[in-house]
Amino acid sequence: MFAKVIIRRLIFSAFILLAVSLIVFGATLLLPGDAARAILGQQATPERIAALNEQLGLNLPAWQRYLEWLGGLFVGDFGTSTATGGPVSELLGPRIGNSFVLMALAAIISVPLGIGLGVYSALHRGTRRDQALTGISLVLAAMPEFVIGIALIAIFATSVFQILPAVTLAPPGQPVWLIPAQLVLPTATLVLVVTPLYRADDAGDDDRSPRLRIR
Repeated sequence: MFAKVIIRRLIFSAFILLAVSLIVFGATLLLPGDAARAILGQQATPERIAALNEQLGLNLPAWQRYLEWLGGLFVGDFGTSTATGGPVSELLGPRIGNSFVLMALAAIISVPLGIGLGVYSALHRGTRRDQALTGISLVLAAMPEFVIGIALIAIFATSVFQILPAVTLAPPGQPVWLIPAQLVLPTATLVLVVTPLYRADDAGDDDRSPRLRIR
């Protein structure tokens, strides 16, 4: 059951990432102005703008540029940053590592917690405790992640308790685990977002299986 859940989530996440990339790429095409002119400045000559467009591949059709970028992802080529002139992979490397740390912490907490709550609800189906857990899970599942994150920051980092940092304290390029306190609120946000999904899956699987009876 757990393996099926992971595979289903991975496939769903892949489709979401593809859809987001298409939306972002399409949105950039609708932006006013010329990217090459914005990089070179308003005083750039048409020859320099044309040369930069060719260098960046901006003179190609939009569909070809997207497919080339998408194909580069499978070989580790994320393109070149127009801001720094260096590979995008060098900019993403430390940030991806920090993201994996957050994902691992959230998974370690949310997976057993969600499955445990699902089993608990299945064993107490129809009771007030089950209804309360279901209501809380539905509310958390329906709320956007940023709303939960802002609420946790407001409660624990700004106006109420002020016991946790609201922003990253580690210097740029440093691992986030050097200051454990800054991991608490992001991890808690992910746990609150993911746990209702695992609880729903576990409780839903119980509906399709013989009812467990405790004597």
